[in-house]
Amino acid sequence: MKFEYRTENNAKAVAAFWGKTLSDDDSYSIRASSADETEIFIFDVLGWPFNDVNALVRDVAKIKTRDILVRLNSPGGDPIDTFALYHALREHPAKVVVRIESLAASAASFLALAGDKVQAYPSSLIMIHNSFIATVGNQYQLREVAEILEKIDDNMADVYEAGTKVKKREIVEMMKNETWLNAKEAKEKGFIDEIIDGKAAKALFDLTIFSNVPETVRPEVTPSFVERILREAGFSRSEAKALLARGWQGLTNSEAEAAESLLVKLQNLTSQIKAALTHNSTLADSEPDWGDIDKTKLPRNAFADQGEPDKKSTWKYPHHWVKNGKVGDDGVYASGDMYLHKGGLNAAWAAAQGARTGKKAAPEVIAHLEKHRKAIGE
Repeated sequence: MKFEYRTENNAKAVAAFWGKTLSDDDSYSIRASSADETEIFIFDVLGWPFNDVNALVRDVAKIKTRDILVRLNSPGGDPIDTFALYHALREHPAKVVVRIESLAASAASFLALAGDKVQAYPSSLIMIHNSFIATVGNQYQLREVAEILEKIDDNMADVYEAGTKVKKREIVEMMKNETWLNAKEAKEKGFIDEIIDGKAAKALFDLTIFSNVPETVRPEVTPSFVERILREAGFSRSEAKALLARGWQGLTNSEAEAAESLLVKLQNLTSQIKAALTHNSTLADSEPDWGDIDKTKLPRNAFADQGEPDKKSTWKYPHHWVKNGKVGDDGVYASGDMYLHKGGLNAAWAAAQGARTGKKAAPEVIAHLEKHRKAIGE
């Protein structure tokens, strides 16, 4: 079967959508935990364009043990690929237990229902919503994608109804509203069978693409998180690793940049990390008139966790503003609280579609702006 949306441009858009690179393909592993049980670890985004779920389906078919334990911690992924894995697990002769280690969101939520038994820790979360996709294309291609999404939504609703205590009409509304369930709520509605004791894994994913993420689900300041912020500030991978490992002494080799340039790159790194941790794409209670804002002083580096698309879209298609703070003469966010500006976002969206120049912005920038629009219900 040929999927028309699986193009190179869409692959790049999906990678930007998830804040990943196309080389990230280590989302699952399989190992024998005993003579009778095989463990499948699924700890990242599922399916195209990051990994070949067909390979996982083939690996599942080769499992001969009596029991299979699927340890699941995923923000979702490609629903078509995930359906293939769902059916492979449902049809396997082994007793399949799915354990939600921390998060089963989006496509991962119906994958969890492939288990003969579904377990979760008290702090685990499940999220269901209507399918969406980061894509580019003309009107005919986009209509085709919309038809596919409608069919996917109907299939997901059928799986939820069959695997839980909830009727399809309520399921449809839950999907429309992007519904998050904690373990207790999930058990009451039949999404899980058992709440187990133990320490859950951390859901260290960029979930800003979703609208109603609970306040308890936030990224942590880990070395890898800070390394990503350094990379987005302009450092190379080797420079970022050297800074983390040895501080300034790690940058005194011939490849290091001038100290003045490095200081510029590190400017306000603390505020960027803070912004990245607190950003939830919400609007301020009140916002200034867009016409009163000095566009030349809009934050250039708005929210480090958004990565390169946000840097581009903030500068060329501004949509953030700073309250109770300031932006430096170079356009770099200096201090204060940063918010989305609804008027600016809509203006940026129109401009990115070519309203001003007739030329569209890069697909990853359009995907980024669309993510913001969805987050505030535009």
